[in-house]
Amino acid sequence: MIRYFRANPNYIGWKAFGVILVSLGLIIATGYVELLTFSDRNLYVKKTTINDSFGSLTNFAGDDEELNLLLLSDFHNHSLDYKNTNIVGEINKIKDEKKVDLIAITGDFIDDGTRDDDIADIDKVFEALSSFSVPTFFTTGNHERNAFGGMVEKELALVKKYNFTYLDYLGGNVPTDKYNNPDYYATIDEKAYPGNYYVYGNTLIIGAKDPYLGNDGSSLYSEAKYEMYDRLSGAYEAAQKDKNFSNVKYKILITHKPNYYDYSYLKYDFDLILCGHTHGGQVNVFNFRSGMFAHGYYEDKKMYVTQGLGVNNTYPFRIGTQNELSYLTIKS
Repeated sequence: MIRYFRANPNYIGWKAFGVILVSLGLIIATGYVELLTFSDRNLYVKKTTINDSFGSLTNFAGDDEELNLLLLSDFHNHSLDYKNTNIVGEINKIKDEKKVDLIAITGDFIDDGTRDDDIADIDKVFEALSSFSVPTFFTTGNHERNAFGGMVEKELALVKKYNFTYLDYLGGNVPTDKYNNPDYYATIDEKAYPGNYYVYGNTLIIGAKDPYLGNDGSSLYSEAKYEMYDRLSGAYEAAQKDKNFSNVKYKILITHKPNYYDYSYLKYDFDLILCGHTHGGQVNVFNFRSGMFAHGYYEDKKMYVTQGLGVNNTYPFRIGTQNELSYLTIKS
């Protein structure tokens, strides 16, 4: 066959072979450039405008036209310094230049690599956020349960220190003996961080911590989705008993993972869902979104998934995704 190709240099097989070689070279070159450009080095403030088609929005300043919020997630012990900026400086810059009505923190600020100096950095981030003096909501992610040496307690102590609201349903609808690892948060008095839900004007804020995934550390999604359903149902039922619930027209869910949308979140027809967890797919060449929900606003589901502020210790790099501090404007 090689002898035939030599005798027929214009044969389509040679052309195809050349196209394949060039394509492979472009893919490798593009991946290398993206690795250099979009690795875990820079921090970007991503500004997104979302239209509330139902006209039911009310923010906490009494303005029925617009809600501006900051969404932070998945810090994963990143340093305060990025190649292009400092996160505290970036937060302070937003404070000086932008209106912020609400702040949402959706977990994985710590993980199994967290040490005291990481907690000190988180303290500085939380301190900067507290200077906005706006309602600030916090919920845990899946990596909080992997942290060692009392780091979860130290993280939640910062939540309490700055008067952030820890969103988690603590009522009796969740059979903790079935779902929860006895060692998971065993030393934490979660009743010291009440949170279930909050009603401001005609806006409901609700959330739940990320479900436990099995005593052996395995991802028992079949169990976890039931726990999320129970926690969210309990929180929503508690909210319905609030004397101001009849005023609610706009509902916001703050949670870590987008994964439970079809099973849990869809039931309550939220007007806005805020999530993290996916790191934008983390490896996302040619803007191919790996996973069901990678990043950005999913209009049909009214769900925004941030790419997060860092990456975990297991895969400490990004390709084709960005460290993201999300600034969202919702217009009525």
